[in-house]
Amino acid sequence: MGLLRRPKDLATGILLLVIGLGVMVDARNYTMGDLRNMGPGFFPLVLGGLLLLFGLIVSGMSLRGDRETSEGQVAIRPLILVLGASILFGVLLRPIGLIGAIMVMVIVAAAASSESRPLPSVILALLLGFGSAAAFVYGLGQELLLVGYWFTG
Repeated sequence: MGLLRRPKDLATGILLLVIGLGVMVDARNYTMGDLRNMGPGFFPLVLGGLLLLFGLIVSGMSLRGDRETSEGQVAIRPLILVLGASILFGVLLRPIGLIGAIMVMVIVAAAASSESRPLPSVILALLLGFGSAAAFVYGLGQELLLVGYWFTG
């Protein structure tokens, strides 16, 4: 029978391991800094390390639990909407700014779930958009375009 009980968990764990390792290797090209004065490579290095850790955990989970018995179908609609939301964020960041791009991304990604409702999705989009602006621009002092060049004249 073999030790592998959940092949999907193993595949997910390996993907997380590869991405985490890639991020950590790329982060070496930037100044690290320290905890008081973080350089541009510090945050990617930490996130890459966390991805590695999660990859190890998920890979280990593939050896435990109930054995997967059937292959499910790939849910195309959620896949397209979540990937599309990420792409839209990148495309819309300059024209409409951080707040608008986050709001569009959240609303499109929320539509991927059949349990999603419009009002909670809009409220979440507003909270995440303005919360991100507060955290990154005002809290961390990052220079980001909040409303985009379409709205700045």
